[in-house]
Amino acid sequence: MEVFYVTSREQGERTYEYAMEHLKVLGAPYADKEHLTVLRDSSNKQPRQEQIAQQFDVVVYLGDNLNDFRRKYYVKNVDQRMQAMEADREQFGRKYVLFPNPTDGHWMAAIFGDSEPPASDANRQLFRKAATRSAWDGR
Repeated sequence: MEVFYVTSREQGERTYEYAMEHLKVLGAPYADKEHLTVLRDSSNKQPRQEQIAQQFDVVVYLGDNLNDFRRKYYVKNVDQRMQAMEADREQFGRKYVLFPNPTDGHWMAAIFGDSEPPASDANRQLFRKAATRSAWDGR
């Protein structure tokens, strides 16, 4: 079994070095050039995931955002994201494991159309409505 890390971030010229240093400090397995991919020009991880899947039987995808699993989730509409999740319902908790990350704003864009919406009563109400919505409607 091997672990691959596919991340998309932009922290300047040393972005790759920073990511590798973090993995090593954490004692993460397979913290080497063959297992770490850092995308700086795109947030689309799917092409690299597909390359890995051609050589390995991928057991699980871990991510802090739906976009980490498949590009089809990269939409700015809560209902569209919910429909895409519903289509992959059996994958969640098995193939796709989502880790909450309150510092990542991509999920906010699905609610507001912007990953850093202004603070307002209207936005707080919209956020509360989205945050209290049941993903699977009790099924």
